[in-house]
Amino acid sequence: MAEKYLYVMAGFDEETEERLAELQNLLYENGFTGTQTKGIPFHLSLASRPADEENEEWLLEIIHEVAEISFDFTVTFNHIGIFSGGKVLFAAPDPEMELLHLNGRFDFSDDSWTPHATLLIDEPSVILDALPIVLEKFKPFTARIDKLYLYEFFPSRHIATVGLGAENRKLVQKWLGAFASDVPADILRDHVLKSCNLLWHAFTWGEADCLEGEAAKQAFDALDYTEAICFENGYSSYDFPRIDKIRTVGKMTAADLDKYSDIYITAPDFSWTYVHTHEDPFCGPYFCRK
Repeated sequence: MAEKYLYVMAGFDEETEERLAELQNLLYENGFTGTQTKGIPFHLSLASRPADEENEEWLLEIIHEVAEISFDFTVTFNHIGIFSGGKVLFAAPDPEMELLHLNGRFDFSDDSWTPHATLLIDEPSVILDALPIVLEKFKPFTARIDKLYLYEFFPSRHIATVGLGAENRKLVQKWLGAFASDVPADILRDHVLKSCNLLWHAFTWGEADCLEGEAAKQAFDALDYTEAICFENGYSSYDFPRIDKIRTVGKMTAADLDKYSDIYITAPDFSWTYVHTHEDPFCGPYFCRK
């Protein structure tokens, strides 16, 4: 009996699934069925391990840890390829920074990783016949990687699907909805969400209504609360603010936060927020109440 393996795989959003399925279905319609595994989502394989209980528990723990600190991101599928040996026809994305970074969290041994989404596996002569059909239809497109899978092969067994940064994204969206709802859409796009900007630019570029400096510190210190949401960073890359170190905290003071760079304290109901920035005292701190 062949040895079974566990595979960690990056998964796509529904639109990307549909685009890749369109290419593969075109092959099926033209009589190319191949020997690739059917009935599983398109993916980019990231790592593999021999299938046993210990490795399965270990990989499950890792993908949940990675998912908590990672966000969904986009890649560009810009070419069709054939692996050496001629038996695998695939669509491939550019190996952009976010993708390489994600792979680096799982790639324990292989230094020759080629990200690819398999379209057809067959004999070289069949692959060469199928290639013109795919090339005629294929056009570069943007795809979104938004989840991780853990599968066992063969036969295929789905073990887990974990969304990338789903809770983090929800938290950012709630924060923006509460405190940047009046920021013009173009300012929000270009000076808050666009890569290399910061979440608290909603108060600088966006001019969202808030207190600043000593007035912000005094308002924050005067609050009466026992629990708040705390997170750090807020730096935008791939056009979305990345946050980390999310936690629940008790009563804090402005002085408690002076040692941090970019830290956000927010009421659980998003009725107020306080932000200590890395540019204090030139920018911030900020206090906003809704």
